[in-house]
Amino acid sequence: NSNLSDKTNTDDFNNLKNSIVMVNVTGFAIGIDGNNVIIQWLTGENREFGYALNVGIMDGTMQFFYRENGTWKPSWNK
Repeated sequence: NSNLSDKTNTDDFNNLKNSIVMVNVTGFAIGIDGNNVIIQWLTGENREFGYALNVGIMDGTMQFFYRENGTWKPSWNK
């Protein structure tokens, strides 16, 4: 759904975050940096590989990254 008029509030975000923690997915993290909701899934012995999706809070812009040998590399934007 591309309708962004009903934005997620802090309670909704915290409920989602807490539900993810409860399922205890190894290497999975969700957070916010003031501009984006950040979802990461890290793998490897030292979490040197993985994926991240940043979703812009203001306009829903998405950025996808992959992690290779400890370095985040951009893959695509939408």
